Amino acid sequence: METLEETCSQFLKNQQEKGKTANSLENYKTDLDCFLDFCQRFFDSKKKEDLLEDEEKRGIPLAFLDYALMKEYGSCLESKYKDYPNSKRRKLSSLRIFFDYLILTQRASSNLAKIIPNPPKELRPLSPVSLEDLSLLVAHLMHRQKEETYGPNAPNAVKIKKSRLENLSNLICWRDLCLFSLNYYTAIKVSHLGKVRWEEIFWDKENNFASPRILVSYRKRSPISIPFPSTFAKILLVYYEKFSGFMGRPVSSLFFKANFASILGEGMSPRGIELTFQKYKESLGLKCFTPKALCQSAVLYWLQQGKSPELVKDWMGVAPDYDLTLYLEAIEDLTFAPLSFLPLESLCS
Repeated sequence: METLEETCSQFLKNQQEKGKTANSLENYKTDLDCFLDFCQRFFDSKKKEDLLEDEEKRGIPLAFLDYALMKEYGSCLESKYKDYPNSKRRKLSSLRIFFDYLILTQRASSNLAKIIPNPPKELRPLSPVSLEDLSLLVAHLMHRQKEETYGPNAPNAVKIKKSRLENLSNLICWRDLCLFSLNYYTAIKVSHLGKVRWEEIFWDKENNFASPRILVSYRKRSPISIPFPSTFAKILLVYYEKFSGFMGRPVSSLFFKANFASILGEGMSPRGIELTFQKYKESLGLKCFTPKALCQSAVLYWLQQGKSPELVKDWMGVAPDYDLTLYLEAIEDLTFAPLSFLPLESLCS
């Protein structure tokens, strides 16, 4: 007879074969181990006194999973994670996926995990980056630009005036300026931000960069077209010319990873972006400066522009029933506005 322990092992193997990430597999195992531990204690307390010794060693039979056990487990989770609803929600999510696997493999006829209700989602207070801190950051990055910064039409003599290391330092500064600005204007999730490609940006250079937009393609969702100001589009073009000029070829990715001496490759990892945010937060003493905080600022900026909640949710890439209550309340107390790129805008003329 197949035991619950054996079935859990087979489930994890199945999820690995389906391409689940190492982090997801680790979460599934942790959550199922918690469930197995409870089942073992519950099984020990309910087993009959005349159960043979060799049967005790076989483990927990799948048939032991029933309504009474799941109700008890729900009570256990409620008591243990009363102050941590997100932890309870995750454990229930893993358990429901496990029971879906049991149904799919004809080991169960219904998803008993759905007996246990999910805790209500808690609305966490917003922590957006203030306009003051954002303006301080942009001013700092512009101040770091060297006098020899060149635009797309600068002569070759200007392009080679600085040493390669100085040019790289300057380019990293431009990258960070565009990274933070794009995050502020589009609220692109950090998991996708470092993967943005130039071919996903659309602008009309012949018509003074009218109506620039970026196409964002999140997994399991239709592509989203998000607009951003034309002044930032001009800054992006200067950055593209600098990036391509440094590499000696047209570049595909918007961003790049680098150390102090060289560019290591195109694109940035979510962790690399988070570390970049952390560096500026510590050096400038910013109160709250993370990709998530900057995304919240973007949402508030959109709402203050009068964009409809439905359109904002579409740009955020969230479900239609996503609750914007905290944002709608916060726009009365906070102010956001387009960023000023002076004097860098002189490079775009």
